[in-house]
Amino acid sequence: MDEEKIVYRRRTSWDLMANILTECLEPRKKTAIVYGVVTSFEVIEKYLDLMITKGLLEVKRDNLFVVYETTQKGRRVLELYEKMSSILKNIVKFI
Repeated sequence: MDEEKIVYRRRTSWDLMANILTECLEPRKKTAIVYGVVTSFEVIEKYLDLMITKGLLEVKRDNLFVVYETTQKGRRVLELYEKMSSILKNIVKFI
């Protein structure tokens, strides 16, 4: 019986940032981001700080909670990331 090999790869920083940007297309609390992206609070903290500093995410107050939302600049970066990923996947098929 042939078994299919499942190959897992570590996410790159770009993959992780794209996951966060996608998760935050709607305002999200930090806990929701951690569970949605499937990573740790420690990792999320570093990326949120970086992405806020670079203008990809903004921090808002939603009643008593702090929420994070993807900015227009973040949406553009996500769009470009998705295009780049699609192009690279097509190139890899031919290698």
